[in-house]
Amino acid sequence: MSAGSFLFFSKVLTPKITPENLIESMEKGSITHDEAYAAIESWIKNDEFDPNQLLPPKMETLLTWAAANEDLVLVDLLLSNMKTNVNKTNEAGGSPLVYAAQTDSSKIAQLLMEKKADPNTRLVNGMTPFATAVKKGHLATVEMMQNFISAGYTTCIQEQKTIKSSEPIEIPVIFFALDSPYPAYLSKFLLEHHSSSDEKDSTGLTFKNAAQLKENKNVLEVIKYSKGVKSKLEKNELISNAKLYAEAMKYKPNLNNIGFTLIKFLKDAIKYQQDKGEKEISHHRATLTSGLQGYITQIEQIDTLDGLNIFVETCQSGISHLKKHTVIDQLLIVFNAAQGAIKSAQATMESAKENEEKTKTATVKPPGSVSS
Repeated sequence: MSAGSFLFFSKVLTPKITPENLIESMEKGSITHDEAYAAIESWIKNDEFDPNQLLPPKMETLLTWAAANEDLVLVDLLLSNMKTNVNKTNEAGGSPLVYAAQTDSSKIAQLLMEKKADPNTRLVNGMTPFATAVKKGHLATVEMMQNFISAGYTTCIQEQKTIKSSEPIEIPVIFFALDSPYPAYLSKFLLEHHSSSDEKDSTGLTFKNAAQLKENKNVLEVIKYSKGVKSKLEKNELISNAKLYAEAMKYKPNLNNIGFTLIKFLKDAIKYQQDKGEKEISHHRATLTSGLQGYITQIEQIDTLDGLNIFVETCQSGISHLKKHTVIDQLLIVFNAAQGAIKSAQATMESAKENEEKTKTATVKPPGSVSS
């Protein structure tokens, strides 16, 4: 076949990229994501694209698809278009924020919230983005949404707390913590904010009753500690918290969860040091408190698993000479869990990268090849 003939057939066989076939083409690997981004940028620039159009095959907006597929670049690109409706739902009632909460894409969820995404949008089964993140145990997304709520982003706190499930029952969001991968950890987090152990569903069942029915001793222990206003963080609570944080890092380990749990525990450790009550804090304790605050700053700037692993190793070597202090044993519990979680996350990421490379290799055909 001549070069001219090959070019002719290439033009015939290569489909034109349109909004209607864009999602399907990306899913099949017919076009690369970079080619899709370039096409979208061109459509936006020339005003040839309605970003709120429901597209096949699932009749959803491109923003909803991008959120569901954790495509941060595409989400950012679409949000740069003033015409994009961040709350446009698909036929199932799902908004981009719902799918960001489902996939644990806290960075995407934050971008959407910053653009005024509605945290009270409900799927047909009644689940809100916040309740979805709690039930799935997506810690960083839960905290990020809670921060928006606490900052007065939404006045719909009551709606945010209580949602309708597929059954005709009103269920407070904290109840979903019991069905999450780490119920005690999320129960503790929600009780520290707007939730209460006395909250009831529409049948009259309290959250404490629900925890008793499930015989979850860890959650009941969290409820016990949450009762009343405490001026100090006691040793037994610090130990209990350390176990919760360690447990949380071992489930679905990723950078968001590991960094989130480390920061939460370091803040607990600082509070414990400050609550010791002595008139004069020892030199070692003052040094440790200052060091912990520095570690928090470091974690917030880490964006790779290798960087986090180096941080954990540094922490362990740096605190080895402070064994006499009560907080150290709990720190080691958390850091040991972090190291294990990092190794698991690293293996997961490397496996995903290998699969991605294999997929790219499989979709790229040599010039002149003919499909069977």
